Amino acid sequence: MESKIRIILVFLTLFSCTNNAKQPPNIIPKDTLVDILIDMHLCDALLNINEIISKYDSIKATALYLSVLKKYKINKERFLKTIDYYSDNPNLFNKIYEQAIEKLEDMRNNEIDTLKQNL
Repeated sequence: MESKIRIILVFLTLFSCTNNAKQPPNIIPKDTLVDILIDMHLCDALLNINEIISKYDSIKATALYLSVLKKYKINKERFLKTIDYYSDNPNLFNKIYEQAIEKLEDMRNNEIDTLKQNL
């Protein structure tokens, strides 16, 4: 009897740690989300340049981020719902961010190569 209880506890522990929730409808596809995150981080970089920070207030910064969503024909609610979904699935979100970082690094390296060629 005791071994049956242990087996049941092991299975309950294993199944409680897995996320079997289905993806809700209207979630932004992973590839599109990667591109959106890249553009959002490029906006961050733009806003973090000292000369530009003084020219942009928070309203203009918000408009800049919203322009990224507009580029992909995504509304704010759908974006936030997608971020909530992927935040509840951290392993999947990490994979998406890894793809975004890899693409950003490729972009940076291509720009460096172009600069070197033009010197």
